[in-house]
Amino acid sequence: MLEHNDRGGDFRNNESITSTQCTSYESSDESDDSVIDEEVIPLKIQAIRKIEFALADIQEQIEREDKTLILRTSHDTSKFTLRYSPRMKKKLDRDLHCLHQIYDLLENDKTSTKRELFYEHKLIYEVQRNLDSSITSICELLNQSRAMLNVVSSDTF
Repeated sequence: MLEHNDRGGDFRNNESITSTQCTSYESSDESDDSVIDEEVIPLKIQAIRKIEFALADIQEQIEREDKTLILRTSHDTSKFTLRYSPRMKKKLDRDLHCLHQIYDLLENDKTSTKRELFYEHKLIYEVQRNLDSSITSICELLNQSRAMLNVVSSDTF
């Protein structure tokens, strides 16, 4: 199981999202004021956290022996999820391997081509289009572009 990592490491792409938290303070001299604390969290850190949640959650589902496994990044039912019936074991295996490869790329701030990822686990992916399908699914799951996940289509990086 992966441990939560709160590193604020430098990433090549400085895109980020803003999370706001409102706190109300009361004072006898003033009326209620609302103070907004803004925390800027890089998108890659967000992706790492989502992957960590997804892997821990899927592990719990496997341990509970759930029939249909759901790959998700939160318990929020309005978010995109991937569902796997028992007969989709190979697809689940490919998607989890791909998710782990992307996690490693983000953690180590490295970039890789789709072809390089394919050859790392050629026996699992079998053909390139299976990896491509997994990458597309994971991009949707994490709500990130392939480039933001440090995966490029060719070695022109």
